[in-house]
Amino acid sequence: GITSFAINLRGQGLDPSPRHRGMDLDLKHIEQDVRCYLDHIKSEIPEGPVFLFGESMGSLISLWLMANSPIRERVS
Repeated sequence: GITSFAINLRGQGLDPSPRHRGMDLDLKHIEQDVRCYLDHIKSEIPEGPVFLFGESMGSLISLWLMANSPIRERVS
């Protein structure tokens, strides 16, 4: 089977602070959040492969992270 996880990024989707929705695109904060989330996933399934993907703005953020961040070392 496949285990999947989803993250709600700051300023995107269902951000708990409605005033930040669509306004908060701090890539350093997003990178930090994704890095912590990937570490959590690896602790849950240490031997499984991890793939990073996104939809809409999430796809652009995923591409940016893979091209510009050490996060790519945490992804299969």
